[in-house]
Amino acid sequence: MLNLRPLPWLAIAANLAVMALAYPQLTLAQESNSWMKDWAVQPGFALDVAVEGLNLPTSIAFVPEPGPDPKDPAFYVAELQGAVKVVTNDGSTLTFADGFFNLVISEGEFGSFAETGLAGICLAPEQGYVFVTYAYRHEDGSIRNSVGRFDTTPQTFDVRPESFQEFRWIFLRDESGESHQIGSCQVYENHLFVGVGDGSQPEKSIDLESSLGKVLRMTFEGLPPPDNPHFSDGVRTNPSNYIWARGFRNPFGLREAGGRLFVADNGTSVDRFLELEIDGNYLWMGEIGSFMAVSDLLIPEGRGVSQFDFYHSGLGFFPDEFNNHFFLVQSGDPQSRRNPPAILTFEFGFSERRLLSTANTVMEYRGEDIQVIVSATFGPDGLYIVPLFPSNDGVSRILRMTYDPSNAHPYPIYPADQPIQIMRESGCLECHSYGEPNLNATAPPLDPNQLIPRLNARLNSSEYEATLRAVDELSREPFASYREARAQLLQLEGMDRIRLWLEQRLREPRFDDPGARMPQPNLTEAEIKILIDFLLPAVDTSQSDPEPIDDPELSLADRVRALLPNPMGIRHLASFLIGGAIIGWLSLGALFLAVRFIRRADRFTGNRANDKDS
Repeated sequence: MLNLRPLPWLAIAANLAVMALAYPQLTLAQESNSWMKDWAVQPGFALDVAVEGLNLPTSIAFVPEPGPDPKDPAFYVAELQGAVKVVTNDGSTLTFADGFFNLVISEGEFGSFAETGLAGICLAPEQGYVFVTYAYRHEDGSIRNSVGRFDTTPQTFDVRPESFQEFRWIFLRDESGESHQIGSCQVYENHLFVGVGDGSQPEKSIDLESSLGKVLRMTFEGLPPPDNPHFSDGVRTNPSNYIWARGFRNPFGLREAGGRLFVADNGTSVDRFLELEIDGNYLWMGEIGSFMAVSDLLIPEGRGVSQFDFYHSGLGFFPDEFNNHFFLVQSGDPQSRRNPPAILTFEFGFSERRLLSTANTVMEYRGEDIQVIVSATFGPDGLYIVPLFPSNDGVSRILRMTYDPSNAHPYPIYPADQPIQIMRESGCLECHSYGEPNLNATAPPLDPNQLIPRLNARLNSSEYEATLRAVDELSREPFASYREARAQLLQLEGMDRIRLWLEQRLREPRFDDPGARMPQPNLTEAEIKILIDFLLPAVDTSQSDPEPIDDPELSLADRVRALLPNPMGIRHLASFLIGGAIIGWLSLGALFLAVRFIRRADRFTGNRANDKDS
């Protein structure tokens, strides 16, 4: 059965590899820039093609100071199925290395989304080393992680390696897992850092005897440095000697910025971005609550965060307003148009050690075909974006985003004030408020820090599930037409459930509520998507806690649940544990208290109060 949670990009890559190889070509009459309509960017930004003709690219690494010759390397590209390509100064694409690890995917595994592959690539310029991370098929048939090192010419590198060696010994104790393999690598302070997924074994993430669910630190020879926090015996096959931080699920993104390390980690229905601390424990043990407890930024729609990069003023090709901004890839959910691939941008204060802005979308996929973004890396002249699959014309491209208002991309993302205008014109702000107080408001605020926990409490209550069962008994419209949507709602969890509920509520306010008095907003599908993206943004957990919720429809248990910090920072861990105990103690009486409050509100849907959750 397919997982309805947005899968990481590796989860569907191998399943579609054969499709990619046989991707249909369009006729010669089709315009060469047909790919452009698949992407939307913020106004003023332009997109062009940096390189094309690759096969399932996953990551790129730029040579900091390329040599002067037209055939000197400009950057390297890792491809999922095991090849490393090099793009030279004149734009040529050559094969740097191929076939250096055993990649075997049987026909049956395609159907189950199994994959192994080349994930990350990074450079050590002074030594001329090209590092790669990958999962391979071991001789015993298992999937295992590894790091490889190619040796080339220092500083300028080369189009062919002089030698190659693997550091397999680090990972021999652990089997890897589908979609939860090794991820990015980063050279920092003359050491190599790598992020390793939990191998679908969450209990291993905090285990000091396992390499899974960790960020590892090693020398360029693949040996454990003595100053690692858990270094004990120096044995190269002992994972604890390499551990720098632990408690991760899928740390696909790993990057140095401002002399510090940052990680992007895939959750289940929630993803996170955080600053990495030496000997940090980031608490993934299989439960989303502990996962959410430690983060700088939570991305609730869970699109599968991947690689990222950092923009600073020294780069000089974006407006000053983007200084000190991270650009974070959300790989997207190919099985759902509700969570398309996108790139978020947000400002980080290094002296404040926290986010200084909300996360905004700078680029988003709007095409009809399956697509995933896997990487975004700053080069010498722009942000290089790596989609995994070919465009609708059958050509695989790495895109370059620059700021050029005179040649701006013809498909912009909506302006920041458009959602407010839509809410105003549709009448939402007559009953609700957003941002500023509304003295005439008769319904709860729509601010995300209140809306999300309120809906989370309501949609996960036993009373709501009973309501859906009752509505399913109705044969008249619109209830009959939305029976499938209600069934799908019960199959989802977390932000996926909230997002689908809001989508259906904006489309038909009565889809789950015969007594809803919310007027029909008559929104277009495009307007519905804009409002969903606006009302359910990425949540910044470095800021102050959300205000308490005052909703007379919620049961006492739901009120307690909503009052817990959502999302939680590490400072709330004790409160998280205590709050869980309180909720457990009250759970036996929750149903009776809920009925009492619902009856006071004229049953569950009989008045305007139930309309307030929209």
